Amino acid sequence: MSSSGIRPGIARATVLGFAAEALVFPAGLITAAYLTRTLGAVRYGQLSLVYAAVSPVVWIASTTFAGRVGVKLISDAGDWRGMGAALVRANALFGLGATLLFASAVPLLGSVLKQPGLTPYLWVAAIEIALMPITRIHRDALTARGKYTSPALATLAYQATRLVLILALVAAGWSVLGVIVANLAARLFELAACRRQQPVPLRGGVPGGLVPLRELLGSLFLYTLCLQLFNRVDLLMIGLLGGAADTIGHYGAAQNLAQAPGLFALVLTPLLIAAIRRAEIAGAAREAEALRLGSARVAMGLWALAAPVAAGAPRLVLLLFGPSFAASGPILAWLGIGGGAALVLSVLSAHEVAAGRYRRPLFAAVPMLVTALVLQTLLIPTYGGLGAAWAMAAGAVLAALIAQVFEGVSKLPSRGLDLLRAIGGGVAGFLVTRLAATAYIPSPIDILMGCLATGVTLLGLRLVSTRHVRRFVAELVGRSSLDLKAP
Repeated sequence: MSSSGIRPGIARATVLGFAAEALVFPAGLITAAYLTRTLGAVRYGQLSLVYAAVSPVVWIASTTFAGRVGVKLISDAGDWRGMGAALVRANALFGLGATLLFASAVPLLGSVLKQPGLTPYLWVAAIEIALMPITRIHRDALTARGKYTSPALATLAYQATRLVLILALVAAGWSVLGVIVANLAARLFELAACRRQQPVPLRGGVPGGLVPLRELLGSLFLYTLCLQLFNRVDLLMIGLLGGAADTIGHYGAAQNLAQAPGLFALVLTPLLIAAIRRAEIAGAAREAEALRLGSARVAMGLWALAAPVAAGAPRLVLLLFGPSFAASGPILAWLGIGGGAALVLSVLSAHEVAAGRYRRPLFAAVPMLVTALVLQTLLIPTYGGLGAAWAMAAGAVLAALIAQVFEGVSKLPSRGLDLLRAIGGGVAGFLVTRLAATAYIPSPIDILMGCLATGVTLLGLRLVSTRHVRRFVAELVGRSSLDLKAP
């Protein structure tokens, strides 16, 4: 079989998927700007705390038998329908159990966070713990079956529905509850969109059930646990260590703007796992290796873009949220740097999952979580939200550096050179953004100029090449890369 016959086509799917997921930015900016002005810092902080508590449980529940696990299992299964049915039932049962456990702990959680008024909001938001795993496994089935762009359509349905409902319900006076209800309704609409494109059977199964997959599930569960705790522990730690409600609101606003690397990882990693496995099963080892190398360099390049964003973060926050949220600027800068590092970890961990090396990601995820927790405990009492952001950046950077040795020390020289190239591109973008700000060029044009400088520098340093860019564009518009001749 020719390589063109099994080309995974993940460039177009990743861009479309990211574009759909990235609707969270215009949607998030519209809702965040509206909610920060309508609810104020205190109630916006309450909303942030609700999702800081619920989201880790949602994502743990939806990635134990789904996510990386779901894509890998369905991709490898001889009978994808039987495996899909078994995973749907596993996700439904696991999600329901997690919902009941979380709901029973809600009164205690509200007391620990010194926010007893959050209890009814937490109970309603907990419904997503049962709903999300079922939705996620339907997305995984689409990806594993090679329908890479279909999850983007489902995401588009989710983001658009969520935005419209949030604006309508909050305007109708539903406040924090309106945001929660809008999110749940949009998630149901996403599930319906997935089943319309490819209904996963509800009956059937695989011989022996899921018991033989204990090692895969256990290792990836622990990895997901570390990752999701890391992603949300900062807001919880601010609350536990006595942070003021407005501090939580400022931090939550910065988090909304720092989601780009996480969204890209959310889209790319399952596509990458499925694409590598499909290439390997088809006997195209060179194709699989090219996917590994290319995705690692893409992750490094995106990490470099965090630098110009960090340079322009204070002015961007003032533009979007107003002077009352000026404290969110430095927080956004450090969260962006940490988010870029976490993207590198996610991509390199996806390589290990595709190769069946399920435990290696833990060697980076555990130190990342521990480092963040220790530093937050030390820094938050003195520096508040900024201290939490410093801790998050330190933990993520450490994990990204550890991940460079996942594929062995023989690749360290090339990985190290790519890292130096990314640093060079980031420094160039940072300086250009600062110069643009000094010249009174308005935000976000200053950040865009810095990002352009970073991209040009990365081309000059050959982290990416014009040939790679041409191949990427060709795949994006649906042409085979084999039609393009190397320079």
